[in-house]
Amino acid sequence: MKHSEKYSVLIVEDDPGYLFLLQNAISEISKLINVDLVYTGSQALELLLKDKMELELNRQQIPDIILANVHSDTFWLKDVQEIRAYSKFSKIPIYLFSSYKSELFNNKAIELGANGCFDKPYTFHELKQLVHNLMGNKAA
Repeated sequence: MKHSEKYSVLIVEDDPGYLFLLQNAISEISKLINVDLVYTGSQALELLLKDKMELELNRQQIPDIILANVHSDTFWLKDVQEIRAYSKFSKIPIYLFSSYKSELFNNKAIELGANGCFDKPYTFHELKQLVHNLMGNKAA
């Protein structure tokens, strides 16, 4: 899945403040993490579907993990379903952050292919710990 020793994270986020927190949390976890950023689910799918050669030319790679903010304008459950429709992306863990705090919503996200759905952590320490746990030892 990877073409280098770097761990790759695809972030789907349109909020500059939360994006800043995510990027800082990831950089504090390890400098060997490549971060690609898109603002919507359709952009995420477009990036994933790029030809491998084109990805390498643009210094992007197929992500080891996708972290997405669930918001109707950014990333929605249909986006999880669309990514999972491609078998080559079936092993990429997709973790969703949301402000919905709904068990029904979380269950639907898992049913459609997300690996986990979390209430949006609002402190830097909570976010860093959650991202570190999601990445496991792979990014250390």
